[in-house]
Amino acid sequence: MSNVMGVPASTAVIFMRQLREAKLLSKSGRGRAAADMTPLDAARAMVAMAATPRPFHAVEAHDQFANTKLAQHSTGGLLDTLPETDGISAVAALIERYVNGQVDQHFKTTGVTWEARASAVDLVFMVTPPVSIQFRIVVNNQLVESRNYIQEGAVAPQADLREYRRLSGRTFMALADAFNAFMREDFLSA
Repeated sequence: MSNVMGVPASTAVIFMRQLREAKLLSKSGRGRAAADMTPLDAARAMVAMAATPRPFHAVEAHDQFANTKLAQHSTGGLLDTLPETDGISAVAALIERYVNGQVDQHFKTTGVTWEARASAVDLVFMVTPPVSIQFRIVVNNQLVESRNYIQEGAVAPQADLREYRRLSGRTFMALADAFNAFMREDFLSA
């Protein structure tokens, strides 16, 4: 997770510990009996790390984004397969689709080149209240699909564009590769 999110390993450990202590991450056993990271665990960690540089604010940041609801979306396409419940569940679903190869398959069938596939999907986390997560697919500098989850009950004022964090498709591809490598390693060692 630290490699994927570009944060020092020691900082990622604190983020994860804060989330685990708040019972937001899977937990069981130690060593080989430890819980595997699920897409929801990865989404919660990614959202917390994207939302705040301070690991001791991880739970607060998570809770703000867990309180986001679907506000607007384009019709059709990959993003319409994401759940409408909340932004973190949508991030988890997107991770799961990357891990299962569905995003890559979608882009193959729509004729998007390999180079564009790596950067076509991006998520923008607006971290000033009201917080929001904007899912976008941009191909050849054109917005093809979008989905926006905004803090429930909020009326969106003009966003402060100095306070955002963007995660690209490359981040999700790297995370999917890490998940798949872990699964292969686990399978081969069994």
